[in-house]
Amino acid sequence: MCDLTIANAMAIGRELISHWRVNEEARTGSDHAAIRYTIVDRRVATEQWVRDRPNWKKAKEESYNEAFRAALNKRKDQMSYMMNQEQPIREALEQAADAIWGAHHDARKRTVPVAKLCQHSMQSWDDELSTLQTKRIQAKEACQRHRIICGSIPQHVEREYRTADNTFKRRIKRKKR
Repeated sequence: MCDLTIANAMAIGRELISHWRVNEEARTGSDHAAIRYTIVDRRVATEQWVRDRPNWKKAKEESYNEAFRAALNKRKDQMSYMMNQEQPIREALEQAADAIWGAHHDARKRTVPVAKLCQHSMQSWDDELSTLQTKRIQAKEACQRHRIICGSIPQHVEREYRTADNTFKRRIKRKKR
C-alpha cells in the first residue's frame, strides 16, 4: 500500500509544505497512520481569490467519474511503470501523481460547471485575517488534542477557541462591509 501527499511544483519549489510527520495522537482505526503537514505561504494574493471556481454542487458525479476514467486511461502509460514495480521509485510516483492530477483537471474542466461570482465575492483577505485564522486553527487543534488525550476539553481551552473563532468571523464580516 502506498500513501501519498500530493503537492504541485509551485508549492514544492517555494518550500510551502513543511513539518511533514506522522501524527501519533490521531487514531484512524485502520493500519494507516494519520499524516500531518503544514502549508505556509506568506504572500496574500487577493486578486487570485476572485476567479472562476468549479461549482461541485451542480456537478454530475457520474459524468465526472466517466471523464476522469477516460482521462486517466489516456495517461495509463505514465502510470504503467509504477504499477509494475514492487517498490516504485520516486520518479515513477511523481509521474503517476502528475497523471492523476492531470486526469482530474481535464475531467473537471469538461464536466464541472463554473460557479457564478456574486457581489459579495470581494477581495477582503489580508495579513490580519491570516493571523486570526492561524490563531483560530491553533486553538481548535488544542481542543482536539485535549479531547483525544484527556477525553474532554477544559473550559479555558474551549473559551480560547470560541474567542478566536468569534474574533475571526467578526473581522471577516467587518471587512466585507
